Amino acid sequence: MKTNKKKRQINNIFDSDNDDIMINQHHHHHNNDADGLDNVDDRLYKISIYPIGWLKDERLYRSFENNEVKFILPSDYKNRINILVLHQNRYIRKESIFNSFYNLQLGSSVRTSICPNEYGDKFIGLLEIKNQRFRFIKINLETVRPFEMKEIKLADYELNFNLESVLKEFLHEQTHAILDKIKNNFLDEIKKYYLFKILFHTKK
Repeated sequence: MKTNKKKRQINNIFDSDNDDIMINQHHHHHNNDADGLDNVDDRLYKISIYPIGWLKDERLYRSFENNEVKFILPSDYKNRINILVLHQNRYIRKESIFNSFYNLQLGSSVRTSICPNEYGDKFIGLLEIKNQRFRFIKINLETVRPFEMKEIKLADYELNFNLESVLKEFLHEQTHAILDKIKNNFLDEIKKYYLFKILFHTKK
């Protein structure tokens, strides 16, 4: 591999007894360097994970385009489930230049900003692997930070919004309606988990 950059490798985490090393090494490439990627090797299930930390899109693309990224493959890599993990903040795109990849783009499991894209349910995923077969199970999170968003068009209401007092009262009512909705949803969640706790302890 021809490159002037300093080579960096992610060592095999399963050769270490340190449980924290996976996270540390996954974010090891924050210095704009993405070459020399060794696999995170799970010999029991034949899984190899190749993580790349955050890089600017231009630098990451240029690294691949110039063949500056080297994957250190095990001898039996064709018989494994090979996973490439990219730490990138990118919008979902339809096109792909590769046909042999299964693309999965995950977002955050928590609210990261107040915008339409953050509205709605939040999910996590469970990747199940057996031999050469795999599937991704979508799991709905039930205890996400409350977030309600409502679009209000004043033209839809027959009120004189030219009067500041009318506008303030209207927005006040709309805001309290949203807060009441959040409160009721929260109380429903409490009741649900309270009943679950009673049933669970009763069975024990």
